[in-house]
Amino acid sequence: MTDGSIAWAIPELKGEFEAATGATLTVVQVPFKEHFDNFYSDVLNGAGKYDAAIACAWWLGELVAGDYIVAYDKYYDDPRFPKWNIDEVLPGPRGLLSYGGKKYMVANDHDGQVMYYRRDLLEDPRHQAAFKQKFGYALAVPTTWEQFRDVAEYFNGRDLNGDGVPDNGLGIALKPGTHSMFNFMSLSAPFVIGPDNPRLYWFDPKTMKPLIDSPGHVRALEVLVDLVRFGPREMLTWDMGKSWDYFLAGRAALTFT
Repeated sequence: MTDGSIAWAIPELKGEFEAATGATLTVVQVPFKEHFDNFYSDVLNGAGKYDAAIACAWWLGELVAGDYIVAYDKYYDDPRFPKWNIDEVLPGPRGLLSYGGKKYMVANDHDGQVMYYRRDLLEDPRHQAAFKQKFGYALAVPTTWEQFRDVAEYFNGRDLNGDGVPDNGLGIALKPGTHSMFNFMSLSAPFVIGPDNPRLYWFDPKTMKPLIDSPGHVRALEVLVDLVRFGPREMLTWDMGKSWDYFLAGRAALTFT
């Protein structure tokens, strides 16, 4: 991918790889939203343009089902290759490295969705008093989406970085085709996954019925539509970098990414 934060390691190790193997490494980079189509077209048509790819975990089912990629189990303990221990990967992402009991992927980039907040704002006695007067409970780090919403509403429209310009309660990346999907996943998962539905998120694997219009997803979308009111209109076109720039400039009280 052209996303430097994920792809940087490959060009950095190019010279070392070539010296160790005698092979020539040609690196091809494409935009994130074209990444799967580019690689899948190659394997589907048998062109053989690529030997390996930085792949997203959700590709694996299609690639294995089509017999397009090779499992590396027989190479895993081969002394010719650097030794690594798959059990050192945390259970969640470790489960995404294998399919049907065989290993196909190696650990590279594992995302953890995190909420970030302006601690200076939440610990300010003036804001604490005003927030409690308005909402009836103490201002603190949000632990529910309801609290997150209240904090975003309270700080929206206030000058948060001292430049005399009104700022926003939150800023998140919502540009279609980039990282907006991940942000919706982190928001919607607690509405969709629970005691009555511990596993199914995107679809029912037995019937392939999509679940995106299930009550949990719909409720999460309603929450997101509500939250958008407390951020700048431009964030509907933001990628992840733009949302970080906005938050780090002190222009938002909250973000999740």
